[in-house]
Amino acid sequence: VILPWGQKNSARSRTPGSAVNKMPDAAPPSTGQDEATVILLCTSVPSSTIIDGNQTFVRQVFTGRKIPYVEIDGMDATRKDERNALFALSTLRGKYPQVFVRRGAETTFVGDFDKINELNDCEQLPEEILTANPQIETISKVFAPFLAPSSTTAA
Repeated sequence: VILPWGQKNSARSRTPGSAVNKMPDAAPPSTGQDEATVILLCTSVPSSTIIDGNQTFVRQVFTGRKIPYVEIDGMDATRKDERNALFALSTLRGKYPQVFVRRGAETTFVGDFDKINELNDCEQLPEEILTANPQIETISKVFAPFLAPSSTTAA
C-alpha cells in the first residue's frame, strides 16, 4: 500500500523527468530494487478509446520489458490524496496515463504517454546513433534499475 502524502511539490522544473517531490510518508513496500518503484497512474474509466489505448500501450511496454510497476487508479476514491499529489507533481491534472518513479521518500515524474512512447521509439535507434548521442533517452536508460539483466541487451 502506498500512502498519500502531505507535502507540497518543491520542484522548480516541471519538464518530464525532472519534477521531484520529497514525500516522507510515501515509502512503498520493499521491491528488491533499492526501495524504488515505478508508478503508473491510470484511470479505470477512460474518457476515450485513445486514453484506453495509451494506457494499454504503457502497460505492454512495461510488461514486455519486465519492468515491475504499481498501478494507481485515478478514479479510486480511496486514493484521491495520492492521485492529487501525483497530479501536483506532474502538473497534468486529469491526464492519463502518467509515469513516476519513487525512491524512498522522493518521487520523480518521468512523463506521460507521449514521453513513454518517445522513449520506446528511441530504443529502436541504431546503437551507433545512441553511442554518438548519449543524451538520447531510451526505456533501457530511464528504467535501467528496474530491468532484468537480459532486458538491457540490444535485440
